[in-house]
Amino acid sequence: MLDKLKDIQEPLPPSFWPLAWGWWLLIAIVLLLAAVAIGWLLKTKQNNRVKVRLQQRLQQLGNGDDFLAALNQLLKEAAIYYYDPATVGTLSGKAWVSFLQQHSPKAPDRHTLELLEAGPYAKSFAVSFEHFEALKQFAQAWIAAQGGKGA
Repeated sequence: MLDKLKDIQEPLPPSFWPLAWGWWLLIAIVLLLAAVAIGWLLKTKQNNRVKVRLQQRLQQLGNGDDFLAALNQLLKEAAIYYYDPATVGTLSGKAWVSFLQQHSPKAPDRHTLELLEAGPYAKSFAVSFEHFEALKQFAQAWIAAQGGKGA
């Protein structure tokens, strides 16, 4: 009878497949985090492209009679991109300047605010070189400070 017994067979090594539910959960979390990271990177890249284009357009503005209107239009386009278009699109005058102040990294001087408020509506409005530079610096800082869509 002992001669009919076979040697003890060792069990097969454990297989990695099928995965336990914990591994599936870990895979799902990693994929979700990867998707969120890719989405964030794409949005950041798009926002940076928009900022670069706005800054380039700002640098192309010359100190002509229509400088204040062009600057105001550029800032309005930027604000519409970064904030709610229905709210920002209707702003003008003091409300518009107040909006720019609220979302500005540093408050501009009083004369810059007056130029931003009244200048775009004047038919021909000459701006001194100092104010031209101050307005461009304000616009550049304002655009740079915007955090992204829906900031």
